[in-house]
Amino acid sequence: QSPSIARFAPQDDGIIRGPRILVCGGEDSGKSTLCRTLAVYAARAGREPMYIDLDPNLNDSGVPTGVLTALAVTKSALSVEQGFAGLSNAPVCFWYGNASPESNPELYKHVVRRLALCVSDRLDLHPVANTAGFIINTCGWVDGIGVDILKYIASIFAVDIILVLSHDRLYNELSDAFKPNPKVTVVNLQRSGGAESRSLQYRRRLRHKYIHEYFYGPLSHFRSLLVNKNSSDKSSLLEKLPAQLAPAGLELRFRDIKLYRVITSSAHLDDSMLPVGQGTLLDPLQVVVHNITPDLVNTVLAVYHPRESTEPAPNGFQLSSSVTERHDSENNPYHFLLDCCAAGFVVVTSVNFDKGTITLLTPCSGDLPSPHLLLGGIEWVEGLLA
Repeated sequence: QSPSIARFAPQDDGIIRGPRILVCGGEDSGKSTLCRTLAVYAARAGREPMYIDLDPNLNDSGVPTGVLTALAVTKSALSVEQGFAGLSNAPVCFWYGNASPESNPELYKHVVRRLALCVSDRLDLHPVANTAGFIINTCGWVDGIGVDILKYIASIFAVDIILVLSHDRLYNELSDAFKPNPKVTVVNLQRSGGAESRSLQYRRRLRHKYIHEYFYGPLSHFRSLLVNKNSSDKSSLLEKLPAQLAPAGLELRFRDIKLYRVITSSAHLDDSMLPVGQGTLLDPLQVVVHNITPDLVNTVLAVYHPRESTEPAPNGFQLSSSVTERHDSENNPYHFLLDCCAAGFVVVTSVNFDKGTITLLTPCSGDLPSPHLLLGGIEWVEGLLA
């Protein structure tokens, strides 16, 4: 921890709180690279910082698109080939279900808040993690509501340092917003010389690659390309790659699963028809039952543990009662799904109405941890990459 960073580590009740850093900026400005660099430097120095990835489009934690994650970075878990996607370094995951916060800002903020509470619980229970601090990676949405979301993230995670990469307007807006708070320092950094703009096609291929690696293991996309390549050294290259995982196909009857989706209610936007001083009691986010249709083929679904499960979260994360809120109301009986971390993810490969079955691609063999599946807006066709 450098002296310039150490001075931002206040003491709360005698416990030194490590730096809490938020990295933001436009698309392809080098945010992910800077976050990884800071986390690796801290880990090599013997610390165990947390890496929080709030970019649902291209998450670096070895999960599909549409997921927000947090994981502990340790020196033993670092890998040049796999990065933070090492198999022994499973993150805690919250399903957002879209590639951009613009698709559903209300849902995105809710998921961010759940993840922040989960991280807060871990810091309270683990002094080593609290001393090491954390680094937050964000997406490239820096206009309009995107700036408000960045302010929300900075506030709910109680960050000390905001690093803005090559974006003067964003730097000025965040500086003005946090000027009354002397504990928050906003720093404007130049864009890294190695950062290059990526095309939409390249981003789509990256999303496909991340989902492919979730099911088949690190560098599995490269193995798929090699298999279809006519090369004399193909065999030697395949031997050098990490062992491929073995996902499984799981056929379930319609009645054996419970499928849900999230809708955003517009009722909370206009309270003019209500009595003065009163607001609507409806939650802006509603979790509703979704019917099984042929359109589900190639969609990614989040799988949740049973509601009464005591399954521990990864890497010492604690899902206490402060994290899991209850919404047992007639209006929104399934809201508890939004307050839970995901157990994993599956892809729908076929729907057979004649047999009344649905087939899922799962990361491993065996039954699902629960029948609760939450639909998002992410699709994946396995053969496209190869």
